[in-house]
Amino acid sequence: MIPARHAPAGLEDAARDAGGWPEPPLPQNAVERALLAAGHAILTADQRAEFVAAVSALQPAEWPALQGLAVHHALTALLWRHLVGCDLVAAAPDHVAGALRQSYASDLLTQMRLDRVLRESLALCRDAGIHAIPRKGTALGRRIYGQLGPRPSRDVDLFIHPGVSQRHAYAALAPVFARWHARGARVELTWQLIRHPPHRAAFDARAVWRRASAWEYGGVPCALLAPSDEIRYLCAHYVKHQFDRWLWLVDVAELTRRAASDPAWRWEEFAQATIAAGLALPVGLTLTQASALLGAPVPAGTLAALLDAGHAPLERERWAAVTDLWGSQRHYAVMVRAARGAAEKLATLGMLLWPDRAYLYDAGDWEPGQALVGARLRRLGGFARDLTARRG
Repeated sequence: MIPARHAPAGLEDAARDAGGWPEPPLPQNAVERALLAAGHAILTADQRAEFVAAVSALQPAEWPALQGLAVHHALTALLWRHLVGCDLVAAAPDHVAGALRQSYASDLLTQMRLDRVLRESLALCRDAGIHAIPRKGTALGRRIYGQLGPRPSRDVDLFIHPGVSQRHAYAALAPVFARWHARGARVELTWQLIRHPPHRAAFDARAVWRRASAWEYGGVPCALLAPSDEIRYLCAHYVKHQFDRWLWLVDVAELTRRAASDPAWRWEEFAQATIAAGLALPVGLTLTQASALLGAPVPAGTLAALLDAGHAPLERERWAAVTDLWGSQRHYAVMVRAARGAAEKLATLGMLLWPDRAYLYDAGDWEPGQALVGARLRRLGGFARDLTARRG
Protein backbone atom coordinates (compact mmCIF):
# COMPACT_ATOMS: atom_id res chain seq x y z
CA MET A 1 0.00 0.00 0.00
CA ILE A 2 1.06 3.61 -0.47
CA PRO A 3 1.90 4.97 3.00
CA ALA A 4 -0.47 7.86 3.70
CA ARG A 5 2.38 10.04 4.95
CA HIS A 6 3.97 9.79 1.50
CA ALA A 7 0.94 11.00 -0.44
CA PRO A 8 0.63 14.60 -1.57
CA ALA A 9 -1.41 16.75 0.79
CA GLY A 10 -5.11 16.03 0.56
CA LEU A 11 -4.68 12.72 -1.25
CA GLU A 12 -3.97 10.42 1.67
CA ASP A 13 -7.17 8.38 1.39
CA ALA A 14 -7.12 8.18 -2.40
CA ALA A 15 -3.48 7.15 -2.44
CA ARG A 16 -4.04 4.56 0.30
CA ASP A 17 -6.74 2.87 -1.75
CA ALA A 18 -5.12 3.21 -5.16
CA GLY A 19 -2.89 0.14 -5.14
CA GLY A 20 0.46 -1.24 -4.05
CA TRP A 21 3.98 0.06 -4.49
CA PRO A 22 6.82 -2.47 -4.79
CA GLU A 23 8.92 -0.12 -2.67
CA PRO A 24 8.25 2.96 -0.52
CA PRO A 25 7.46 5.88 -2.82
CA LEU A 26 9.55 8.39 -0.87
CA PRO A 27 13.22 8.10 0.10
CA GLN A 28 13.83 6.50 3.47
CA ASN A 29 17.55 7.19 3.86
CA ALA A 30 20.33 9.55 2.85
CA VAL A 31 21.34 7.45 -0.17
CA GLU A 32 17.87 7.53 -1.71
CA ARG A 33 17.54 11.24 -1.01
CA ALA A 34 20.83 11.94 -2.78
CA LEU A 35 19.91 9.91 -5.85
CA LEU A 36 16.46 11.43 -6.18
CA ALA A 37 17.95 14.91 -5.79
CA ALA A 38 19.88 14.09 -8.97
CA GLY A 39 16.68 13.14 -10.78
CA HIS A 40 16.34 16.29 -12.88
CA ALA A 41 17.51 17.02 -16.40
CA ILE A 42 18.71 20.49 -15.44
CA LEU A 43 19.01 21.61 -11.83
CA THR A 44 17.30 24.84 -10.84
CA ALA A 45 18.96 26.91 -8.12
CA ASP A 46 16.80 25.27 -5.44
CA GLN A 47 17.36 21.78 -6.86
CA ARG A 48 21.09 22.37 -7.06
CA ALA A 49 21.14 23.42 -3.39
CA GLU A 50 19.15 20.32 -2.45
CA PHE A 51 21.49 18.07 -4.42
CA VAL A 52 24.63 19.62 -2.94
CA ALA A 53 23.23 19.28 0.58
CA ALA A 54 22.16 15.65 0.04
CA VAL A 55 25.50 14.62 -1.44
CA SER A 56 27.52 16.51 1.15
CA ALA A 57 25.65 14.69 3.92
CA LEU A 58 26.74 11.25 2.67
CA GLN A 59 29.27 9.30 4.68
CA PRO A 60 32.13 7.57 2.79
CA ALA A 61 30.61 4.17 3.54
CA GLU A 62 27.32 5.23 1.89
CA TRP A 63 28.79 6.00 -1.53
CA PRO A 64 28.94 2.37 -2.75
CA ALA A 65 25.25 2.05 -1.87
CA LEU A 66 24.52 5.22 -3.86
CA GLN A 67 26.39 3.80 -6.83
CA GLY A 68 24.48 0.50 -6.58
CA LEU A 69 21.12 2.26 -6.32
CA ALA A 70 21.99 4.45 -9.30
CA VAL A 71 22.86 1.36 -11.35
CA HIS A 72 19.54 -0.29 -10.45
CA HIS A 73 17.52 2.77 -11.45
CA ALA A 74 19.64 3.55 -14.57
CA LEU A 75 20.60 6.94 -13.13
CA THR A 76 24.39 6.62 -12.98
CA ALA A 77 24.90 8.91 -15.99
CA LEU A 78 22.60 11.61 -14.64
CA LEU A 79 24.20 11.35 -11.18
CA TRP A 80 27.68 11.75 -12.67
CA ARG A 81 26.57 14.70 -14.79
CA HIS A 82 25.34 16.59 -11.72
CA LEU A 83 28.36 15.64 -9.61
CA VAL A 84 30.57 17.16 -12.27
CA GLY A 85 28.31 20.18 -12.78
CA CYS A 86 28.22 20.92 -9.05
CA ASP A 87 31.97 20.33 -8.50
CA LEU A 88 31.25 17.42 -6.17
CA VAL A 89 33.35 14.69 -7.76
CA ALA A 90 35.96 15.05 -5.02
CA ALA A 91 33.30 14.22 -2.40
CA ALA A 92 33.06 10.67 -3.75
CA PRO A 93 35.61 7.98 -2.85
CA ASP A 94 38.05 7.47 -5.72
CA HIS A 95 36.79 3.98 -6.62
CA VAL A 96 33.17 5.17 -6.77
CA ALA A 97 34.06 8.26 -8.80
CA GLY A 98 36.09 6.11 -11.18
CA ALA A 99 33.24 3.64 -11.65
CA LEU A 100 30.71 6.43 -12.30
CA ARG A 101 33.06 8.12 -14.76
CA GLN A 102 33.63 4.87 -16.65
CA SER A 103 29.89 4.11 -16.67
CA TYR A 104 29.14 7.54 -18.10
CA ALA A 105 31.74 7.12 -20.83
CA SER A 106 30.34 3.70 -21.72
CA ASP A 107 26.77 5.05 -21.80
CA LEU A 108 27.84 7.95 -24.00
CA LEU A 109 29.49 5.64 -26.53
CA THR A 110 26.35 3.51 -26.60
CA GLN A 111 24.19 6.59 -27.15
CA MET A 112 26.40 7.76 -29.99
CA ARG A 113 26.05 4.38 -31.69
CA LEU A 114 22.28 4.30 -31.16
CA ASP A 115 22.00 7.90 -32.36
CA ARG A 116 23.60 6.91 -35.65
CA VAL A 117 21.40 3.82 -35.99
CA LEU A 118 18.26 5.83 -35.24
CA ARG A 119 19.09 8.41 -37.89
CA GLU A 120 19.87 5.64 -40.36
CA SER A 121 16.68 3.71 -39.60
CA LEU A 122 14.52 6.84 -39.92
CA ALA A 123 16.12 7.64 -43.27
CA LEU A 124 15.43 4.10 -44.50
CA CYS A 125 11.83 4.36 -43.30
CA ARG A 126 11.42 7.67 -45.11
CA ASP A 127 12.81 6.23 -48.35
CA ALA A 128 10.49 3.21 -48.09
CA GLY A 129 7.41 5.32 -47.38
CA ILE A 130 7.19 4.09 -43.78
CA HIS A 131 5.97 6.70 -41.29
CA ALA A 132 7.70 6.28 -37.92
CA ILE A 133 7.82 7.90 -34.49
CA PRO A 134 10.93 7.37 -32.31
CA ARG A 135 9.99 6.27 -28.78
CA LYS A 136 12.10 6.79 -25.65
CA GLY A 137 15.81 6.23 -26.24
CA THR A 138 18.15 8.81 -27.71
CA ALA A 139 15.28 10.80 -29.23
CA LEU A 140 13.71 11.38 -25.82
CA GLY A 141 17.14 11.89 -24.29
CA ARG A 142 18.06 14.69 -26.69
CA ARG A 143 14.73 16.43 -26.18
CA ILE A 144 14.82 16.29 -22.38
CA TYR A 145 18.53 16.59 -21.61
CA GLY A 146 19.69 18.45 -24.71
CA GLN A 147 22.58 16.08 -25.38
CA LEU A 148 23.54 12.43 -25.51
CA GLY A 149 24.89 10.77 -22.39
CA PRO A 150 22.74 11.63 -19.36
CA ARG A 151 19.84 9.37 -20.38
CA PRO A 152 20.97 5.81 -21.16
CA SER A 153 19.15 3.45 -23.51
CA ARG A 154 19.88 0.05 -24.98
CA ASP A 155 17.94 -0.09 -28.24
CA VAL A 156 16.02 1.89 -30.84
CA ASP A 157 12.20 1.84 -30.71
CA LEU A 158 10.10 2.96 -33.68
CA PHE A 159 6.33 3.29 -33.55
CA ILE A 160 5.10 2.55 -37.07
CA HIS A 161 1.96 3.98 -38.65
CA PRO A 162 -0.88 1.41 -38.65
CA GLY A 163 -1.34 1.92 -42.38
CA VAL A 164 2.05 0.28 -43.00
CA SER A 165 1.98 -3.51 -43.13
CA GLN A 166 4.42 -5.45 -41.00
CA ARG A 167 5.41 -7.49 -44.04
CA HIS A 168 6.41 -4.34 -45.93
CA ALA A 169 8.27 -2.76 -43.01
CA TYR A 170 10.36 -5.80 -42.15
CA ALA A 171 11.04 -6.53 -45.83
CA ALA A 172 12.23 -2.97 -46.36
CA LEU A 173 14.52 -3.01 -43.32
CA ALA A 174 15.60 -6.67 -43.38
CA PRO A 175 18.90 -6.03 -45.21
CA VAL A 176 20.19 -3.79 -42.41
CA PHE A 177 18.99 -5.66 -39.32
CA ALA A 178 22.07 -7.92 -39.36
CA ARG A 179 24.35 -4.90 -39.74
CA TRP A 180 22.68 -3.16 -36.79
CA HIS A 181 23.04 -6.28 -34.66
CA ALA A 182 26.73 -6.43 -35.55
CA ARG A 183 27.06 -2.92 -34.13
CA GLY A 184 25.41 -4.06 -30.93
CA ALA A 185 22.23 -2.12 -31.71
CA ARG A 186 18.73 -3.55 -31.72
CA VAL A 187 15.95 -1.81 -33.65
CA GLU A 188 12.45 -2.74 -32.56
CA LEU A 189 9.36 -1.92 -34.61
CA THR A 190 5.95 -1.72 -33.03
CA TRP A 191 2.49 -0.93 -34.30
CA GLN A 192 1.12 -0.39 -30.76
CA LEU A 193 2.50 1.99 -28.13
CA ILE A 194 1.76 -0.68 -25.53
CA ARG A 195 1.91 -4.10 -27.18
CA HIS A 196 0.86 -6.25 -24.26
CA PRO A 197 -2.54 -6.30 -22.59
CA PRO A 198 -4.20 -5.00 -20.57
CA HIS A 199 -3.52 -1.36 -21.57
CA ARG A 200 -2.98 -1.93 -25.28
CA ALA A 201 -6.61 -1.11 -26.08
CA ALA A 202 -6.24 2.26 -24.34
CA PHE A 203 -3.80 3.45 -27.02
CA ASP A 204 -5.68 3.47 -30.30
CA ALA A 205 -2.85 3.63 -32.84
CA ARG A 206 -4.74 5.64 -35.47
CA ALA A 207 -5.93 8.19 -32.90
CA VAL A 208 -2.39 8.53 -31.52
CA TRP A 209 -1.04 9.13 -35.02
CA ARG A 210 -3.72 11.75 -35.73
CA ARG A 211 -2.54 13.71 -32.70
CA ALA A 212 1.16 13.37 -33.61
CA SER A 213 3.05 16.31 -35.06
CA ALA A 214 5.73 16.64 -37.72
CA TRP A 215 9.28 16.56 -36.36
CA GLU A 216 12.79 15.69 -37.39
CA TYR A 217 15.64 13.87 -35.72
CA GLY A 218 19.17 14.58 -36.82
CA GLY A 219 17.85 16.31 -39.89
CA VAL A 220 15.67 13.33 -40.89
CA PRO A 221 11.91 14.02 -41.05
CA CYS A 222 9.75 11.88 -38.78
CA ALA A 223 6.85 12.39 -36.36
CA LEU A 224 6.53 13.14 -32.64
CA LEU A 225 3.99 11.91 -30.12
CA ALA A 226 1.58 14.48 -28.73
CA PRO A 227 2.61 15.43 -25.15
CA SER A 228 -0.54 13.90 -23.66
CA ASP A 229 0.02 10.59 -25.45
CA GLU A 230 3.69 10.49 -24.53
CA ILE A 231 3.00 11.11 -20.84
CA ARG A 232 0.27 8.46 -20.78
CA TYR A 233 2.48 5.99 -22.62
CA LEU A 234 5.46 6.47 -20.30
CA CYS A 235 3.23 6.15 -17.23
CA ALA A 236 1.76 2.87 -18.53
CA HIS A 237 5.25 1.66 -19.43
CA TYR A 238 6.53 2.47 -15.92
CA VAL A 239 3.63 0.59 -14.31
CA LYS A 240 4.03 -2.36 -16.70
CA HIS A 241 7.59 -2.73 -15.43
CA GLN A 242 6.40 -2.65 -11.81
CA PHE A 243 7.78 0.84 -11.00
CA ASP A 244 11.24 -0.67 -11.37
CA ARG A 245 13.37 2.23 -12.64
CA TRP A 246 13.35 5.83 -11.49
CA LEU A 247 14.83 6.79 -14.86
CA TRP A 248 11.37 6.40 -16.39
CA LEU A 249 9.88 8.44 -13.55
CA VAL A 250 12.38 11.22 -14.28
CA ASP A 251 11.22 11.14 -17.92
CA VAL A 252 7.61 11.56 -16.80
CA ALA A 253 8.43 14.37 -14.37
CA GLU A 254 10.42 16.28 -17.00
CA LEU A 255 7.66 15.93 -19.59
CA THR A 256 5.04 17.20 -17.14
CA ARG A 257 7.21 20.27 -16.53
CA ARG A 258 7.38 20.92 -20.25
CA ALA A 259 3.63 20.41 -20.63
CA ALA A 260 2.82 22.67 -17.67
CA SER A 261 4.91 25.48 -19.20
CA ASP A 262 2.85 25.38 -22.42
CA PRO A 263 0.03 27.99 -22.29
CA ALA A 264 -2.16 25.64 -24.35
CA TRP A 265 -1.84 22.75 -21.90
CA ARG A 266 -4.96 21.94 -19.84
CA TRP A 267 -4.64 19.47 -16.97
CA GLU A 268 -8.40 19.02 -16.76
CA GLU A 269 -8.59 17.99 -20.42
CA PHE A 270 -5.65 15.64 -19.96
CA ALA A 271 -7.32 13.99 -16.96
CA GLN A 272 -10.67 13.62 -18.74
CA ALA A 273 -9.06 12.01 -21.81
CA THR A 274 -6.97 9.73 -19.59
CA ILE A 275 -10.03 8.57 -17.65
CA ALA A 276 -12.00 8.02 -20.87
CA ALA A 277 -9.17 5.84 -22.20
CA GLY A 278 -9.19 3.65 -19.09
CA LEU A 279 -5.71 4.74 -17.99
CA ALA A 280 -6.57 6.61 -14.81
CA LEU A 281 -4.91 4.16 -12.43
CA PRO A 282 -1.47 3.73 -14.08
CA VAL A 283 -1.27 7.43 -14.91
CA GLY A 284 -2.57 8.52 -11.52
CA LEU A 285 -0.17 6.28 -9.61
CA THR A 286 2.83 7.32 -11.69
CA LEU A 287 2.07 11.02 -11.51
CA THR A 288 1.47 10.75 -7.76
CA GLN A 289 4.90 9.21 -7.36
CA ALA A 290 6.51 11.72 -9.74
CA SER A 291 4.96 14.56 -7.74
CA ALA A 292 5.99 13.15 -4.38
CA LEU A 293 9.52 12.09 -5.35
CA LEU A 294 10.57 14.58 -8.01
CA GLY A 295 8.28 17.57 -7.57
CA ALA A 296 6.44 17.08 -10.86
CA PRO A 297 4.05 20.06 -11.22
CA VAL A 298 0.81 18.08 -11.36
CA PRO A 299 -2.15 19.78 -9.66
CA ALA A 300 -3.57 17.97 -6.65
CA GLY A 301 -7.01 18.10 -8.25
CA THR A 302 -5.74 16.21 -11.29
CA LEU A 303 -4.17 13.52 -9.13
CA ALA A 304 -7.33 13.20 -7.06
CA ALA A 305 -9.53 12.88 -10.16
CA LEU A 306 -7.30 10.20 -11.67
CA LEU A 307 -7.00 8.16 -8.48
CA ASP A 308 -10.73 8.40 -7.82
CA ALA A 309 -11.47 7.17 -11.36
CA GLY A 310 -9.05 4.31 -10.73
CA HIS A 311 -11.76 2.60 -8.68
CA ALA A 312 -13.73 1.79 -11.85
CA PRO A 313 -14.12 -1.97 -12.51
CA LEU A 314 -12.28 -1.83 -15.85
CA GLU A 315 -9.36 -0.02 -14.25
CA ARG A 316 -9.22 -2.63 -11.47
CA GLU A 317 -9.33 -5.52 -13.92
CA ARG A 318 -6.48 -4.03 -15.91
CA TRP A 319 -4.51 -3.37 -12.74
CA ALA A 320 -4.93 -7.03 -11.74
CA ALA A 321 -3.64 -8.09 -15.15
CA VAL A 322 -0.56 -5.88 -14.75
CA THR A 323 0.32 -6.97 -11.23
CA ASP A 324 -0.60 -10.66 -11.48
CA LEU A 325 2.16 -13.26 -11.89
CA TRP A 326 3.22 -13.44 -15.53
CA GLY A 327 2.98 -16.86 -17.13
CA SER A 328 0.38 -18.41 -14.87
CA GLN A 329 -2.91 -19.74 -16.19
CA ARG A 330 -4.68 -17.24 -13.96
CA HIS A 331 -2.67 -14.41 -15.47
CA TYR A 332 -3.65 -15.33 -19.02
CA ALA A 333 -7.29 -15.51 -17.96
CA VAL A 334 -7.03 -12.12 -16.24
CA MET A 335 -5.49 -10.58 -19.37
CA VAL A 336 -8.34 -11.82 -21.56
CA ARG A 337 -10.96 -10.69 -19.05
CA ALA A 338 -9.39 -7.22 -18.82
CA ALA A 339 -9.59 -6.73 -22.59
CA ARG A 340 -12.22 -4.22 -23.71
CA GLY A 341 -14.78 -5.78 -26.07
CA ALA A 342 -14.74 -8.83 -28.30
CA ALA A 343 -12.18 -7.41 -30.77
CA GLU A 344 -9.62 -6.74 -28.07
CA LYS A 345 -10.22 -10.15 -26.47
CA LEU A 346 -9.57 -11.79 -29.84
CA ALA A 347 -6.45 -9.66 -30.30
CA THR A 348 -5.21 -10.76 -26.87
CA LEU A 349 -5.77 -14.42 -27.67
CA GLY A 350 -4.04 -13.90 -31.01
CA MET A 351 -1.01 -12.36 -29.29
CA LEU A 352 -0.78 -15.37 -26.99
CA LEU A 353 -1.47 -18.13 -29.50
CA TRP A 354 -0.45 -16.79 -32.95
CA PRO A 355 1.65 -13.61 -32.47
CA ASP A 356 2.62 -11.20 -35.22
CA ARG A 357 6.10 -10.39 -36.51
CA ALA A 358 6.68 -7.50 -34.11
CA TYR A 359 5.86 -9.62 -31.06
CA LEU A 360 7.98 -12.56 -32.24
CA TYR A 361 10.95 -10.31 -32.99
CA ASP A 362 10.65 -8.57 -29.63
CA ALA A 363 10.52 -11.95 -27.86
CA GLY A 364 13.61 -13.17 -29.70
CA ASP A 365 11.74 -15.97 -31.49
CA TRP A 366 12.07 -14.61 -35.03
CA GLU A 367 14.43 -12.61 -37.22
CA PRO A 368 13.55 -10.84 -40.48
CA GLY A 369 14.03 -13.24 -43.36
CA GLN A 370 13.15 -16.35 -41.33
CA ALA A 371 10.02 -18.43 -41.88
CA LEU A 372 7.14 -16.89 -39.95
CA VAL A 373 4.94 -19.98 -39.57
CA GLY A 374 7.74 -21.99 -38.03
CA ALA A 375 8.40 -19.28 -35.44
CA ARG A 376 4.70 -19.14 -34.60
CA LEU A 377 4.47 -22.91 -34.18
CA ARG A 378 7.51 -22.92 -31.92
CA ARG A 379 5.97 -20.13 -29.88
CA LEU A 380 2.64 -21.96 -29.64
CA GLY A 381 4.41 -25.14 -28.56
CA GLY A 382 6.33 -23.27 -25.89
CA PHE A 383 3.13 -21.66 -24.64
CA ALA A 384 1.45 -25.07 -24.36
CA ARG A 385 4.46 -26.58 -22.56
CA ASP A 386 4.53 -23.66 -20.16
CA LEU A 387 0.87 -24.11 -19.21
CA THR A 388 1.30 -27.87 -18.86
CA ALA A 389 4.33 -27.48 -16.62
CA ARG A 390 2.57 -24.94 -14.40
CA ARG A 391 -0.50 -27.15 -14.15
CA GLY A 392 1.72 -30.05 -13.10
